[in-house]
Amino acid sequence: MRGAFSTAGAVLVVLCVTVVCVANGFTLRSLAVGAVGEGGDANGGSDCAACTIIVGLLEQKAVVDAKSIENVLDEVCGFFPAGAVQAACKFLVDTYTPDLLRLLEEKATPDEVCKEFRMCTGFPECHLYPLPTDKARVTNEVRSELSPRVAAAYAAGETPIDWLKHLINVVGNLHEPLVDFDDDKFGTESTLRGTSWRGADCHDVEADVYPGRAASSHPPTVDHNCNGILGVNPETGGAWEDELCGGEHAGLGLIVAGDSVTANFGLPPQYFNAAHLNGTTFKAKPDVMWRLENEFDHPYRSWGTGFANVTYHGYPDTVSVYSHMLERNLCMHRDFQNTGVNGARSGAEAGGSHPLIKDIARNQKTDKPVLFILDQAGNDVCNSRTAVDHMTSAAQFKANYLEMLEFLDATLPAGSHVVLMGLAQGTVLYDTMHNRTHPIGVPYTSVYSFLNCLQISPCAGWLNTNASIRAATQAHADLLSSTLEALVANVSGNYANFDMTYISFSTLINDLFDTLPPSEHYTLINPVDSFHPAQIAAPVLGRIVWDHIPDEFKPAVNPNNAKIAALFGDQGGYKFTVGGD
Repeated sequence: MRGAFSTAGAVLVVLCVTVVCVANGFTLRSLAVGAVGEGGDANGGSDCAACTIIVGLLEQKAVVDAKSIENVLDEVCGFFPAGAVQAACKFLVDTYTPDLLRLLEEKATPDEVCKEFRMCTGFPECHLYPLPTDKARVTNEVRSELSPRVAAAYAAGETPIDWLKHLINVVGNLHEPLVDFDDDKFGTESTLRGTSWRGADCHDVEADVYPGRAASSHPPTVDHNCNGILGVNPETGGAWEDELCGGEHAGLGLIVAGDSVTANFGLPPQYFNAAHLNGTTFKAKPDVMWRLENEFDHPYRSWGTGFANVTYHGYPDTVSVYSHMLERNLCMHRDFQNTGVNGARSGAEAGGSHPLIKDIARNQKTDKPVLFILDQAGNDVCNSRTAVDHMTSAAQFKANYLEMLEFLDATLPAGSHVVLMGLAQGTVLYDTMHNRTHPIGVPYTSVYSFLNCLQISPCAGWLNTNASIRAATQAHADLLSSTLEALVANVSGNYANFDMTYISFSTLINDLFDTLPPSEHYTLINPVDSFHPAQIAAPVLGRIVWDHIPDEFKPAVNPNNAKIAALFGDQGGYKFTVGGD
């Protein structure tokens, strides 16, 4: 199974996390980095992690609000949007509250509570919180007193959370727009791989009308490429599309493929901080369901395809490769695709029953050329194991890229450009975050050790307290990067429809960190997973990536831009809305 939401499943968010984990085992690693790569959750470690985090947050919430756990449980389901999410939360609370209260009265730690709830049975030695000094305080008698309702929950059939499991399975296998009536791989809905990820389809009943199309048999009154430029110049009788965007002014499209860094993954820190949990946390834009339907990714403000200036959380204006290209040529409005998948590694991109690279939408005969960027930042060395033999070998890595290049040469229109990026300098993650405190209130080193113990870490090699393991992981990442750089140098002239170049992703990260003093480097890393760039880093990275792209790969400046803006305004916008209050 491919995608950000995998086989046994991962954490939804805070209390819904436990709901899903109890019933479907939605894995923590899947949300953190995906399950396309090696690793996963065969042993149920995500159930243990989710339970432990939730119980810890409930205890902290009671302290912050100066309330009892019972009072917190009475009000917490009201934090979620009305409807099925609240119903799922109430199912959880009704099922587990009596036993949870009993265990907490016994002064059990969150780790102990979850062991008693049989969510950590395979991991007796794993703990997130400090071990208790009195090992006998939670006794075998407590375990025997667990209510029949809890036991029945494990064997239950239809429950209010079944719809969540179905949604997770749908999203997990979805890499093309779910709502796409004409099957041209472009849609009109913001989420579920729709307009957050690709330019909006302006006529979703005609398969030959979509962003990026060059040739068309439609009359000028039809916006055949959805760039908002249509109609006829009354003075010349010529089509505006031909006069403003014809020939050398046609421009390029943009396709960015890769992993969760490409997709701009980011779990909201406020979901994991008891002081910030309240009646608006999960309802405010973007609300929890909107985030879930976008796989907790933010491609609409990513370094590659960001186009939306969102106002929530005080984020800076979006700057991306796409925004730079559009500034040079307004004719490429909406001509972008982000096919990033959480957890994708080169093997999943190139092979399998449905290679991820085949999710791109481009017709070699009828569409415009593109700038194609492939960014595999870390999953070829990242999984829940630490041994190098669980990482992609250099030989297989090279073979994967050769296979992808053959596909691209058979798919991209002539005149395209391909940018291949190496792997990240992942050691910066531990170096920056290890001596800080996670939003859940424990040191990052405790989180790393806990997830590694449960065998669900997004990257056990880089997020590890063992310096030798971190160094070995980085050495293999450097080997794969040098393999890719050499490959580009050796075969760059072998393809008929594109030229290509290599960009060091480690250099990009170094440039990113150079924008701030060392004391502020932690702000560039997502505080929840400490594995991805923070949302505030996306526009900075967008500028840096653009600066590293060769000038000859960039579209020429269209002298008609001012006229396009005067005639067509925002060119129809993006058909993009953010869900929530």
